[in-house]
Amino acid sequence: MASKTGKYRIQAVSEMTRIPAATLRAWERRYGIPSPHRTASSYRLYSDHDIEQIREMQSLCADGMSPSDAARRLSESSAANEPVPTLERIDPYARARDAVVSATLQFDPDAVERAVQRALHLGSATTVFDRVLGPALRVIGERWYAGELSTGQEHMASEIIGNALRNTLRLVQPPSDARKAVLACFADETHELPLIGIALRLSGWGFRTIILGARTPPSALRHALQELRPELAGLSVTIAPPPHEARPLVENYASACRDTPWIVGGGGAESIREQLEQHGALVLSNDPPTETASKMKAAVERFIADFSSAKMPKIATRKKSKSAGKSAGKSKRGRKSAGRKRKKAAAETAGELSAAEAKKQLSSAGER
Repeated sequence: MASKTGKYRIQAVSEMTRIPAATLRAWERRYGIPSPHRTASSYRLYSDHDIEQIREMQSLCADGMSPSDAARRLSESSAANEPVPTLERIDPYARARDAVVSATLQFDPDAVERAVQRALHLGSATTVFDRVLGPALRVIGERWYAGELSTGQEHMASEIIGNALRNTLRLVQPPSDARKAVLACFADETHELPLIGIALRLSGWGFRTIILGARTPPSALRHALQELRPELAGLSVTIAPPPHEARPLVENYASACRDTPWIVGGGGAESIREQLEQHGALVLSNDPPTETASKMKAAVERFIADFSSAKMPKIATRKKSKSAGKSAGKSKRGRKSAGRKRKKAAAETAGELSAAEAKKQLSSAGER
């Protein structure tokens, strides 16, 4: 463990770490890191432990974390009596998330853009969304709700993250002949980015996704499903509608999806789960997606298969009914035709009998 004995003057530390002395003083004044010893004449003396902290803080800031967040992380580790975290011990996804949030707090769009672009190199599209960008959006939303962020900051971050996700989705979409899924937000839902997260996941499962976007009413969804004939429909609801609006809305969406299996996800889905399931929807779990991805895929595929199986007997019944109707029509026409033939034969017979009777009467008259 590094020594905590003060032995280096600030200029020496500045040369060792390549951090200006003014920055070292600012970090100490604002964040309490580092905390060098002071001589009787108030000169700072930095220990090996202080230099370790300085270098770690420097690395975290270079990786996109704000000085305040880096200092907080180092302080928490020290308070817990843990070793100073190294880059290898720090979760890279958490670090990337913090970088996005910190840049948003600083209202620095270029820094947000850089943090988002770096995050996109950490793994697959779904992994980056699940572990970096999705959590960053939630934290930003919470900070906005708490009054720590302005609406402008929240909108800026959402726009930059949204553009990156849309570009990524275009790159990972399956070919045009793949299974299709139509995705939309609930009628009053304005948060579209969770919908893109669902689209990224479905694309990974082989679905080509068509996104209708925010505030999609049931009538618009119905028209899209009728025209596009997808294998799946998906709805996102972050904030559940009030109870008096939820029931008719769910009924209308169920009617719109009558011939299409439909899934519903988002933070607000759980509060209306019972109504959704009563009307045939599959409600996706709100658990951490990285833990349930394979289960979720299996559940969706099984749901589609069960829906198709349940639909087949109805189609067969309708075909059978039509066939029976045609047979009944043919039978009825056959009975009418047979009746007409019997009447004709009877009439002809009657005619023949009348002619024979007339001839017989004439013959009798001649004999008389």
